[in-house]
This record gives sequence, C-alpha cells and structure tokens, in this order.
Amino acid sequence: MMKYLSDINWWKQLSLNVLTLLTALLAALTVAKVHIDWFTSDTINAVAQFIIAFGTFFVGSVAGIINTYVTERSKKKAKAVAEQYAKEQAEAAAAKVAKAKEVLATTAENPETTPSTEGPVSETNTTVQ
Repeated sequence: MMKYLSDINWWKQLSLNVLTLLTALLAALTVAKVHIDWFTSDTINAVAQFIIAFGTFFVGSVAGIINTYVTERSKKKAKAVAEQYAKEQAEAAAAKVAKAKEVLATTAENPETTPSTEGPVSETNTTVQ
C-alpha cells in the first residue's frame, strides 16, 4: 500500500476517480430535482484539487522522512559492515602471522626438516673461447 501512497500519479488517479463519482452524484441529484446549495461543480473541483494537494504534501513528507531514516540507518549499517570487514581482515592477518611463527618454531626445533646448505655443489663447466 505504501508503494501506491508515495506515488503522486496514484493521488492524481484517486482525485480523478473521486471527481468522476461526485460529478455523477451531482448529475443524479440534478435529474432528481434535488438541489444542495454547497454541492456544485466548483465544490467538486475543489475536492479534487484538495486530494491532489494532500497527495503532493503526503508524498513529499513521506519521502523526506523515509529518506532521512533510511539514509541514517544505511550509514549505521555501512559503518557496521566496514568495521566487521576490518576486524575479519585483521583476524585473517593475525592467523597468517601465527601460522608462520608456528612453522618457524617447528623448523627451529626439528633441524632435520630444515633445508641444508651443506653438501655437494654441482659445478657447471663453462668454456670460454
């Protein structure tokens, strides 16, 4: 329902429907020879204009309030998401550092797994002409 209330065309259509209904009522009362002093075509047009004016006011007010609320809420949500992302990145970096320290500690404790720099060195024969 809010989707329609925030659309100015919906209000224009509503005023047109009310205008049509009231005009038909005025015609029916005129044919029946019933005359009401305040119920004229000018009154009907005023009612239709009031509906459009109220709709414009309503759409503008609701749009302003919703945009203010949604914007404020979106800012808070975006800040929370950014903080969560930064926290996750920091935790991931800390986990990588901890894993690297663990690997280094294991390597230092067990020299058999440490790559050796000693041993036969292959020589390459290069001939210079």
